[in-house]
Amino acid sequence: MDAAFRALRETPLHRLTPAEWEAWYSCVAAYLDHFDPETRASAVERLMMGVFGAERLPNAREDLAAVDAHRRRRAAWLLDETESTHARHPDILPTLLRGLSWHSDDPPFPEVLLPWLRDLRARALPGVPDELAEGAEVLVSRLAWDGPGLPPGIDHPSDWVRGCVACALGRGDFGDPEGNGRLDPGIVTVLTEIELARPGIVGPFWSGCSYFGEDPGIDPLAWMLDIIERRRSPEPAILFFNGIDFHVHELAAGNPEAIRRLEQAGHLDIAIEAAVELGARSRAWRPCCANWRQTPTPPWRTRHGCTSPSTTGR
Repeated sequence: MDAAFRALRETPLHRLTPAEWEAWYSCVAAYLDHFDPETRASAVERLMMGVFGAERLPNAREDLAAVDAHRRRRAAWLLDETESTHARHPDILPTLLRGLSWHSDDPPFPEVLLPWLRDLRARALPGVPDELAEGAEVLVSRLAWDGPGLPPGIDHPSDWVRGCVACALGRGDFGDPEGNGRLDPGIVTVLTEIELARPGIVGPFWSGCSYFGEDPGIDPLAWMLDIIERRRSPEPAILFFNGIDFHVHELAAGNPEAIRRLEQAGHLDIAIEAAVELGARSRAWRPCCANWRQTPTPPWRTRHGCTSPSTTGR
């Protein structure tokens, strides 16, 4: 990554004036044609951050119609820029589509994005997997589901698409029929059964859902530990959202009993991550270290930059 692009990446976007935004967009867009794939991907990410989130207009509260029109033009410009570059760099549009997993579902952007996504799928451009466009369409449209059971997409043959469906359900407060921020235990049972049969939905669901308050109605750590202990196969490797393994390492941080269960379930890697999440001197790290130092190759020698049991505290 060259110094000029690094400076563009580090630009404090919240300080830009309207004129500076124009210049910044133009400079960053030039890097969509860069020879380095990582630089191109970073340029896409920065442009999406600007268009779908960071850019603020003066007097925005006074003329909402003008603001929405400006945002629609920005979104259309971004789509034109990335698609025109895609013929030379086939990684551009997949990068954009993956990025739509986190951006762009706020009004008025779906008005621009949804017709484009449907047209993109109809054209079936080389190098653009349909599952990426379909998953983006699910998330941008804010999948709403009030039918019985779960939507058909939860059984989609693509792990990517079903992960997007699960995340969209979480974002839409699916499973909270009372609207009180508490997850229905019956929904937990259904999601667990599906996850055990075919992993890949509970992690994205929890990534998207809003039940992160003090009382979500369930114990998420107990829920996910139970799944990890009972599942027969790992989560799909292509998930863009955080999976159960990631959530558990955070939820189990500082919890020696949970870490022990992870180790006994054969997930030493997650156990180590949970043990060191709060630092080498946490009370969870010491009992784990006492067990692991007996192994021929102690885990800290190859993970997390630890080279000696002396980092465990006294």
